[in-house]
Amino acid sequence: MEQTKEKQKTIMVELIKEKFADDPLFLECSLASKTKEKLFPDFLGQLVEGVEYSAQDAARFVNRSDANIRYYLQNLPEYIGVVKTSSSYRMRYDGVYRIYLIFMYIKDLNKQLKDIKVKIGEEAQFIPKRKNVKGMNEDTLDTLLFGMHLREKATLEFTEKMFSQFMEKSKKEQELNQLYIEHNKELSQIEETIRRLIDRKLLLEGDLRRKRNSEKERLWLEKVRALENKRKKESNIIGRIFSPIIVEKSEVEAPTEEEIGASPIVKDLEADIQAIEEKLKEEMEKAANFSKDSTLSKKISTVKEELSVIEQEILENKEAFDAIGEQSGQALAYFQKKKGYEIDIPENGGERKHLLDE
Repeated sequence: MEQTKEKQKTIMVELIKEKFADDPLFLECSLASKTKEKLFPDFLGQLVEGVEYSAQDAARFVNRSDANIRYYLQNLPEYIGVVKTSSSYRMRYDGVYRIYLIFMYIKDLNKQLKDIKVKIGEEAQFIPKRKNVKGMNEDTLDTLLFGMHLREKATLEFTEKMFSQFMEKSKKEQELNQLYIEHNKELSQIEETIRRLIDRKLLLEGDLRRKRNSEKERLWLEKVRALENKRKKESNIIGRIFSPIIVEKSEVEAPTEEEIGASPIVKDLEADIQAIEEKLKEEMEKAANFSKDSTLSKKISTVKEELSVIEQEILENKEAFDAIGEQSGQALAYFQKKKGYEIDIPENGGERKHLLDE
C-alpha cells in the first residue's frame, strides 16, 4: 500500500511541476527557504488525475476546517478552478493543490488574501502616493474625480459589507459564549457525578469495614461454641455440673479473610463498591477527555474557526477600505490645487461635463 502511494505521489509531482510551471504562488514558494521543502506533501499520493474532489475532501487533505476551505473557494474560485454545484464545490487534483499552496503562502510567507489576488492578477496593486506634483491637465483631474465618485460608491459597499460582517461576528461571539456556558454546565454535571460517586464509595467502604469486623466476630463466636459443644459431648454429666465447660477465643483459630469474604453481606457490599469504582473510572475518563471529545467541544472548535474566518475577512476588508480612502485623499489633494474646477457626474449615466477657470 505504501509503495503504491509513493508511486502515485511521484506521478502527481511530475504533473504538478508541468502544470504549475508558470503559477506565481508555486514559483514564489519554490524559491522561499521556508516553503521550497514543503512543495510536495504526502497527500499527493492519494490524489488521482481526473477524479473530482469535494470541499470536505480538500479540508481532509490539507488538514483544515471546511469553513477555512470554503472561504478561499468563495474568494478565489477562478484561480482554484472550482465548480459550484447546487450545494457543493467540486475540483480536480490541481484545485486541491492550489488550496494547499494558498495556505502555505499565507502561513509560511506571512501573506494575506489581497496579496494572493495581486500575485495572480485578479486585483491591481494600489498606486503609491506621488510627491511634488506641480500640476495636472483637466483630463487627468476629470479622471481622478470620476475615480473619486467610483470610490465613494465602493466605500458605501464596503461599509455595508463590513457592517454585515460585524453583525455576523457578533452573532458568532454570542453563539460561542452560549456554547461555553453549556460546555461548563455539562462539565460541572460530570464533576458533580464524580463527587457523589466518591462520597458513596467512601460510605460503602466504611460499611464494608464494619460488616467484615462484625462477620469476623460472628464466625469466631461460632468456632468457640462449636468447640464448647464438642467438649460437652466428650465429658460426663457430673463433670459438667462441677466444672462448667468454658472455651476462650484464644483457643480457636481466628476466621480467615476468605471465610469473612464468603459472607453474602460482605460479597454484596464488595460488588457495590466495584460497580461504583467502574462508574467512577468511566466518569473520570469522560471528564479528562471532555474538552476534546464532547459534541459541545467540537461545536466550540467549529464556531471558533468560523469566527476566525470572519475576523480575517474584516481585517482584509478594512485594509482595502483604508487603501480606497488613501486614494480618494490623493485625488482630493490634487483637485484642490486647481481652484474653480467643477465636475458634474450624472446619477444615471449621460455625458460628464466640467468647467475649468484658468
